[in-house]
Amino acid sequence: MNRQELATWLTGNLKQAEPLDRPSDLDDPRETAITATKKLALLGLGDGNLYRQALTVERPQDCAAVLMDCLAALTDDKPEHNPAPCNGTAVPDFLSARQVAERLGCSERSVWRMKSAGELPDPVQLGGMVKWRREDIEAL
Repeated sequence: MNRQELATWLTGNLKQAEPLDRPSDLDDPRETAITATKKLALLGLGDGNLYRQALTVERPQDCAAVLMDCLAALTDDKPEHNPAPCNGTAVPDFLSARQVAERLGCSERSVWRMKSAGELPDPVQLGGMVKWRREDIEAL
């Protein structure tokens, strides 16, 4: 499986884990999260923390958070452009507060202060996790 195929798989499962118009139809959120981290590891990406997080998944929302972190790890070391489209849309590219802090050269606490002061673009909430769109942060 290459990066693009994994991105497509992750995006499809993310849509199942957190659909906008109905309850989740994900059969086994923990197994899906574990599989995602294993597939990521096969590409030499991610770390043990993602796998440990996957082991604690109980709800589809928890699974969505792991899938978002996998997508972020998948695109973390890529050039500044998004990868090739999948299913007609670009692969989601989100950053955690820690990743935003690294890119801005400040502390994670400063990121939250900047958000509260309106100095950062509004983040999105996915599976209980707050993430910023990479392109919004790079545009600063």
